Amino acid sequence: MGQRIISNNTEITNVCHENLVVTSGANLVIRGILNGSIEVGENCTFELRGIMNGNLSISKDATANIYGMLNAETVSNNGNLVISGVVQAKNLPENMDILPNAVVNQTHY
Repeated sequence: MGQRIISNNTEITNVCHENLVVTSGANLVIRGILNGSIEVGENCTFELRGIMNGNLSISKDATANIYGMLNAETVSNNGNLVISGVVQAKNLPENMDILPNAVVNQTHY
């Protein structure tokens, strides 16, 4: 699986089989399916409105909003993680905001 650097605002609406690194203050929106991991760099924003199968890493001063479905082994958060969708992960950080109606590891909030 390859790696792609996202340095401009980008929206993915199809199926993607890559690991993504969001840099340079870019915003990334996934509306399709991502089979790969994401590293969200400083001052960047990631929005999941589709399905993601892979790990998520959020840097300092970065934001990740999960509206869709995330299936991950590990989620690491040094920034701002907001969940209002569905997340299934073996390793989740304690520092995250879980909004009403979200489902995290089969627990409905």
